[in-house]
Amino acid sequence: TSTQTAINECHNLLERLEEPLDSSDVSPSFAAAEIVRVKDSFVKEVRDITTMPQMMKGSKLKAMKVLSHLSLFYHLQRSMKNVITVTRMVEMSMAHGCCDESPFAFAAFSAVTTCTLRDIDSGCNLARMALGLLKSQAKVNSMLPGVLATAYGKEHSDH
Repeated sequence: TSTQTAINECHNLLERLEEPLDSSDVSPSFAAAEIVRVKDSFVKEVRDITTMPQMMKGSKLKAMKVLSHLSLFYHLQRSMKNVITVTRMVEMSMAHGCCDESPFAFAAFSAVTTCTLRDIDSGCNLARMALGLLKSQAKVNSMLPGVLATAYGKEHSDH
């Protein structure tokens, strides 16, 4: 399918950017463990993501853009691989600074935390973090529609 072709191309691009992402199948238990691992790293670092520096390294910026597209493609497929994609984006933001895709990463992490772990409190806190990060950015963010749809979409889709 065209979605699978796009996914394959994203993986090829990530390889070239030296940011490979495992494309193996992901079990629900592995996905849940990854979410907990990344969520726990927030607790250890206890820092305000709205004051994180900007991501400066070009290859990381490009990888974040590719990962954001890959996340959407995996979401369309309803694949657990989306969890791995989103956790990678959050980890890159925490390690290398924020970029336009970072608010989307935290909003998507909120969604997978809520849907996979059924942890509504953490999901809400992560969504607030994503919105705070979006608000703190000086320029208009091209990811605004995706962040808002992700942060608010789950709430309205349940009604």
